[in-house]
Amino acid sequence: MQKISKKLLFSFIFFMGILTIFPIFVHATSEKQTSTTQVNEKTITWEYNLDESNNITDLKCNNPQDLPENVDIPEQIDNKTVISIGSNVFNRNSKIKEIKIPDSVI
Repeated sequence: MQKISKKLLFSFIFFMGILTIFPIFVHATSEKQTSTTQVNEKTITWEYNLDESNNITDLKCNNPQDLPENVDIPEQIDNKTVISIGSNVFNRNSKIKEIKIPDSVI
């Protein structure tokens, strides 16, 4: 009886470990997406991830040096809603004075 309990306990621990690690692998496999928009006659390239609802997360500007002083983060890109911006969304741009964030960003 004790031998069966050890096998059952080991199986339970192994199964719980797999369930704990699985979401990390699912999140790590998401590929970066890119798209472009026009801002003041300049082409801006955006990089982002998509969540399970096909919303844009971790939005980042790949060419922030081309942005104007006043930046409007788009509410949608390629018909996908922007819900979060990345931590260094405008890295390497010291001329930005105002940023408008859409209501869709959580």
